[in-house]
Amino acid sequence: MGAGRRGRGAGPGRKGELAADGLAYRLRAEAEAAVAKLQSDANARVERTKREADARIARVEAEAESRVRHLQAELTQAQQLTDRAKADAQIARERIARAETEANERLRRAWAEIEDRFIRLNADLAQAELRADRAEQWLVLIRREIEDHLMPSFAAMHDRPIVAGSGLSRTVPFASEPSSFAVASDVASENEPDHKSSL
Repeated sequence: MGAGRRGRGAGPGRKGELAADGLAYRLRAEAEAAVAKLQSDANARVERTKREADARIARVEAEAESRVRHLQAELTQAQQLTDRAKADAQIARERIARAETEANERLRRAWAEIEDRFIRLNADLAQAELRADRAEQWLVLIRREIEDHLMPSFAAMHDRPIVAGSGLSRTVPFASEPSSFAVASDVASENEPDHKSSL
């Protein structure tokens, strides 16, 4: 009888165990589902965050590349402007050097021409002084000729009658004798070529 009672009393305990096992199973299933959902949500959030981070990184990289390209373009333009400025400065220096060379050459030619003119003027002045000296000598000779021969001859002509023909040579003594007129004519002939050469 005791064994029967124990058999009958064990029935409800078994059911409780089965109920507890079912509840535990459901709770474990619900927990696993909740964990799976949380894991899924976390994975989704991680993926979304990763996608957003990748998009931001891509935008930042694109902006950086754009800025780098812009800076490179500005650097290239600045380098071109610098090269052009250097070339213009070199051209300006070459032009200044050519202008200085041309100015120096013109100045040298001008000085050479001035010196040449000065030398010619000095030569012309020397020739003019020489001609003046010769002319003065000539005038002295002419004055001496007039005083020594013409004046006495005119005085003699007033005192004596003029004889025609061959007697004229005896009344005018300087006509038949060499006098300083020959010397004066020589001086004049010497002056004349110099005058033509100076012209």
